[in-house]
Order: sequence, then C-alpha cells, then structure tokens
Amino acid sequence: MFTKEKYCVLPGQAPIRLASTSGHVVIVDETPSVLPIEFEREALGKGACTETRMNELRAALGGSGQQSLLEPSAEEKKKAEDIQKAIVELIAGAKPEDFDKAGKPTVEALKAKLGYVVTAAERDAALAVIKGQ
Repeated sequence: MFTKEKYCVLPGQAPIRLASTSGHVVIVDETPSVLPIEFEREALGKGACTETRMNELRAALGGSGQQSLLEPSAEEKKKAEDIQKAIVELIAGAKPEDFDKAGKPTVEALKAKLGYVVTAAERDAALAVIKGQ
C-alpha cells in the first residue's frame, strides 16, 4: 500500500534514507514521489515534506528572491564570515590556550574575540570553508 500524498525534501536538503526491518530501503529526494505506507511516519520524522506543503512554501516565498528554502540570510552569511575571520586571527595569534586538543579554536576563544556565543557547529562549518579555500 502506498501513501496518497507525495513526499520530497526541501531544495538543497540532503536526500533522506528510510529503511525497514524487512530490508526495504527508500530514498526521499527533491522529486516528489509516493512512499510505501510504512515509511510515511519515518519520512516526516526525518524532515520530509509533502508535495502540498512544498507548494505552499514556494507560494509563500513568492517574490522574496530567496533561491532556496535553506539558503542562509544575509545576516547568517555575515556571521559566518565574521567567524571565519576570527578563526584566521586566532590561528595567526597561535596561543595554545585558544585551541582544543583536536587543534580547533575553542568556542570560548571565539566568543571572547567576537563578543557573542559561537556554537561548535558554526565553528566547524567556518573551519570547513577555511580549509576548502
């Protein structure tokens, strides 16, 4: 039996892998498709979106100019750039107490440098960008 509604992920979101105990696997990606009914609850729990809801979101974004539902705002982009700059400055300063055992700048050192809380996830994303340059 299959779902009445089609499911997909948001644009830019990674595909979602769903698996049953019987060994069946379904991948939910950006293309709306029906699912075996036993995967519906797990799909919603992992962030899948119904095609109807996706169309509502697209209509709501209308003329906002936002390319993707997951595209960071200008404020988020600026914060990420500020964190990257602070990391580069901490590396240049080379104070051992500003780094953890893995060699990453501590969130405390970043907070002291920037004046606001930086999460480990934000730090790690900034480090990934720096290493990719």
